[in-house]
Amino acid sequence: KKATTAKEKATTTEQKATTAEQTTATSEKKSDTTIAKDEGKDKKGDAKKPDPSFGWPAEVYWPRLFCWSVMNKDNPQEVSTMKMQVKLHIGISSCERFAVLSGVRMYLGEGHKWKNGTAVKVYSWRNPAKAVPMGNLQAGDETNSFKNTEIFINAWNILLSSK
Repeated sequence: KKATTAKEKATTTEQKATTAEQTTATSEKKSDTTIAKDEGKDKKGDAKKPDPSFGWPAEVYWPRLFCWSVMNKDNPQEVSTMKMQVKLHIGISSCERFAVLSGVRMYLGEGHKWKNGTAVKVYSWRNPAKAVPMGNLQAGDETNSFKNTEIFINAWNILLSSK
């Protein structure tokens, strides 16, 4: 047998540690891939149809985000901003799941795109809260902003009761 020096022992230990790290990284990567692949399938293994607010990430990321916004259907700037976010997959529509609530159900654009070129149509969720006026401190209101508390209470109730 050949005598082993301290330097050779250290090199061998480093090589074993590197091999263990590579093995762990490979098994973690396989585990992540399995999660991403299995998530898009039902119990039979068939592909699930995403809901209209399905986001665009190709893999599973943590943390997962459900993003939402209230949109004033009568404000063309808000409507165009939401449509642009859906089109470019930015803002709240870059989350894994998202919802836009407005006074009417409104088409916002195309969501998740399938390999065959088709896409899920994204619509806003209907929030039946009534339009509200702007507050006026000089007239005795408690705010100069919109008096929209009821709109957001309704929005939370809709979100909490959704599946």
